[in-house]
Amino acid sequence: MVSPKTFKGYNEKGEVLSTVPAENANNYINPVNVQNAINNVETVAKEGFDLIKKALSQVEPDASEAIIVQGTKMTAAIEETGKALDTLPRDFKDSISVLYDESVKAHDQLQNEFNDQARAAAKIAGVTIVREG
Repeated sequence: MVSPKTFKGYNEKGEVLSTVPAENANNYINPVNVQNAINNVETVAKEGFDLIKKALSQVEPDASEAIIVQGTKMTAAIEETGKALDTLPRDFKDSISVLYDESVKAHDQLQNEFNDQARAAAKIAGVTIVREG
């Protein structure tokens, strides 16, 4: 990720005439917060699917053996459903992880703009050179 920079404007004698820090793009777009939110979605999804699996496992074994769903005993269907639910939180997280990549791109673009603005603002009257630092 692009970081905020500070620019100093110097006169011919090498004296600092201006110091301008760039605004921090993290105040507007923080990819770390986006990643944390994505991780939270995975956690919430896992917790929800765990509750579903628990509810499925509480189906009476004797009754589930007696029920046939499309040619499959209910117990087998419950077990297969439980196994399928195990991968869904991770799959869901993977599908929304593109949001992190997009937030990094947007952050970096904004930070570059802020850095350019700070560089330009450091160029005041009497400044002959602007340097990062």
